[in-house]
Formats: sequence, C-alpha cells, structure tokens
Amino acid sequence: ETYKTQHDTDKNLKFLHVFPRVIITSGGAGGGGGAAEEAAPALSDLGSPGYLATVCEFATFQKMVQSKTQSWTQRKALMAELQERKAAFDAAEQKMMRMEPLTDEEQELYDLTSGDAIQEKLTWLSAHCKAMVENGEITMGEKQQLREQVGEKLTAAREELAAAEAENKPKKAEKLTQAITNLSARHAMIMEHTPIRHPLKHEQAIVKLRRELIPLQQLEATKGRLLTMAETKKVGAIPDLIDEIEQLENDSRAWFEDDTEFNARCDTVANAAVKLVQKSQKAAAKKKGGSGGGGGWKTAR
Repeated sequence: ETYKTQHDTDKNLKFLHVFPRVIITSGGAGGGGGAAEEAAPALSDLGSPGYLATVCEFATFQKMVQSKTQSWTQRKALMAELQERKAAFDAAEQKMMRMEPLTDEEQELYDLTSGDAIQEKLTWLSAHCKAMVENGEITMGEKQQLREQVGEKLTAAREELAAAEAENKPKKAEKLTQAITNLSARHAMIMEHTPIRHPLKHEQAIVKLRRELIPLQQLEATKGRLLTMAETKKVGAIPDLIDEIEQLENDSRAWFEDDTEFNARCDTVANAAVKLVQKSQKAAAKKKGGSGGGGGWKTAR
C-alpha cells in the first residue's frame, strides 16, 4: 500500500489517503498484457539528468542547476524535462485515484517524490531563468533567439490590437496596448545586453595542455629532415595529451548542451591556445633576432 498525507490549512485538518497496491496476474492462458507492459514509458532512467533532478531534494537540485548547467538554454531544457516529469507524476496519481495499477516506473516515481516537490523546483527554476535574461546572462545565440521570440509576439499583439480597434472592443484593445508596451520594454532590454560566453569547466587546464600540444604537433609536421631521438620522444607524448584534453572537455560538458554549442565552446578554447602559442613564438623569435650579432670592436674617440 502507498500512503499520502494532505493538510487542509483552511480547516486545519490532516488527511491520510491510503492507496492499495493492485497486482493483476495474467490468466491461465497466458495471453495478453505483455505488449502493453513493454510499451510503458520508461520514467526512471537512473542516469538521466531529468530523473536525478526530479527525485533529489530541493537544496540538492539548486546545487545541481549551478554545477551541471550554465546557460539559459540548458536551464530552459531542464525546466521542460521537469514539466514532463510533473505531468507523468500527475497522471500516475490520477491512476491511483481510479484504483488502477501503476507500472514499476510510475510506482518508483511516485515513491521518490511528490507533485509539490516537483512544482517547487519548477517555480524556482522559472524565476531563475527570468532573472538570467533580466541580468544579461545570455549568449549571442540566446540573445538572437529571445529577440526573435519577442518580435513575433509583438507582431501578433499589434495585429490583434488592430482587429480589436476595428471591432470596437476598447477593453481588449487596452489590454493589448499594455501587452505591447511590456513586450517593447522587454525587447529593448534584451537588445541592450552584451552577450556573454560560458567558459569550460576545465578551461585553464585545457589551454595549458594545448599550449604543450601545439609545438609538438608542429615538430611532428617538420619536413626536410629526420627528427632526432629526443624530438621523436617528445612527439610520442602527443596521443596522451590529446586523450587528456578530450577527457577534460567531456567532463566540462553541461547537461542538455547540444553538440553544436559544446563544439563551439571547445573550438573557442582551442583557438585561444593557438593564439597564445603564436604570440609566445613570435616573442621568442624577436628576442633571438635582437640578441644576434652586435660583436666586434668599437673605435674609441
């Protein structure tokens, strides 16, 4: 059996709802039921970010959001995942109210969390995402996306306002006018923000390794002569450096970060490392050239 408590604050009464667990056994013929059970949605992918975020405590959830996601887009994706879990939980609760058996996945979800707990996370995350936009914590792509979204809403609102005025509906027109004012202010706010870039979690370590890797790759590509034994030994470290860089990059990947966004961030770091190596090599070459020559006698006067 499953128990759920409910507190009616208006009447100051507490209720205990008892839901018996119903187990339906298959008939002697052994037919039916199997396909339906296999088709049940898998709600409890134990390794998925959505599942972990759904069943964890609220304080843990807040820490997860900060450590496992960075961008507004990623946190909006997490919000969509939580909304799906909330809908699944509500559906399971309705099944129990109708005395219908739950699947194993539904039962697990029901045992580990509650509708109120999921809603608390949704409310907090929604406010957090709103604050990110207001504070300008958005990337170039997110700024473009938000600008287009608000622009579409403005266009639709203006069309509705024109129709309301033509149909002589002053109350509706007044509401639409206010909506247009709010949307225009939001559009202006978004356009004023300077886009930000989210660094990789291990960015400094990756740059350091790439600064070691690039000269070795240049050495490996040397043409016109054979490498010395010492140079060959140095070049042999390339695979290990590449593996270490890839491990750090993968560990830097955030939840709900798609390949395009992730690869772009990695490329930005790689390009920065190339520029640093080029700068240091130019400085070394200039220093070497400046220190050459200058020998010989000077005539005393």
